[in-house]
Amino acid sequence: MNDCFGCMHPYPAGHWFYSLQDLLTPLLENPLFYVFSFFFAGMIGAIISRITKLIKTMKHGNNNKISIDNYDQIEIERYMTNEEVGRLVINFMKRTNGEPLLIVFPEYDNGDDNDDKNTRCVK
Repeated sequence: MNDCFGCMHPYPAGHWFYSLQDLLTPLLENPLFYVFSFFFAGMIGAIISRITKLIKTMKHGNNNKISIDNYDQIEIERYMTNEEVGRLVINFMKRTNGEPLLIVFPEYDNGDDNDDKNTRCVK
């Protein structure tokens, strides 16, 4: 306590803060430590900005708009059953490596005598 002319230390002797201070004192005296610290902070900032840019492009990349030009058109006759439509969907997905498929039914009744008209999905 005599070295600070009567001021009181905020931490008691042997506190972990003083061992941390003893560890950091040689680093703070070295100019390469500052160069490395600024380089490290810059790299962390660049990584964070790249990740946020990637997340923004994933979120707003397609703007949730459906373009009909991206889809193949397959004519589906009215007399096809849901199972036949399902086979067409599976074959289409196998042929195009899982590209999105838009199926538009002009009417809900496709001619089969099922009570659950057009409710079966391809899983």
